[in-house]
Amino acid sequence: MACAVANIIASKFEKQETDTSCGVVSAGTAMLATGAAAINGLSSPQMRDVFRLPATTSVMPMQEVIEQGTTIDQVALILERNAAGRATKFFANDIGSVDRFRQIICKALDKGLVDSETTAAAVVINYDMEVLARVTGSEAYLVGLPDATHVNSGLGHMSVISAYHADTDRFLLLDTWPGTPSGWASAADLYTAVRSGYQRTYPFGECLVFV
Repeated sequence: MACAVANIIASKFEKQETDTSCGVVSAGTAMLATGAAAINGLSSPQMRDVFRLPATTSVMPMQEVIEQGTTIDQVALILERNAAGRATKFFANDIGSVDRFRQIICKALDKGLVDSETTAAAVVINYDMEVLARVTGSEAYLVGLPDATHVNSGLGHMSVISAYHADTDRFLLLDTWPGTPSGWASAADLYTAVRSGYQRTYPFGECLVFV
């Protein structure tokens, strides 16, 4: 079941094409994986269709996404307007512990195949890329970033979690940034990266569950 869910989400996943579109791409992956895009009458929706939906552009026109990016609140609103309010946001400070963080995500993923054998639950996380690179010891999370000077102020980023491996306590992170690979990261490392973002002056550390 877990493999089936991961495969469904991965089949809908695309890398972002601009420096600022990680949020919309994450929202689009969630919508496509859960079948929410079909609510808008799209029989075989693709990522580019999600970008043009009125419920998406009403939150933020694509030109503004290209210029500014999106916040997790805007991503949540895009999901809610496109899918009748099925998005739930959890702030890192409210989650309180890595155990609760793991529980929230696993509960969403464990819903598995929601309506049919072609849809699945999805989780979007908002985290600090630099912190994830540091705690994992992998500079791969920083490959191809456009401006390394951003590291000091925090590299807020959104991506999608598609699976959990209990034996190693790791989540499969589908990283939307073009230069970084998708891969397995421990629950503790991901929670640290999410929580670190929330502790900054301009917080961005949240977990968004969409089922």
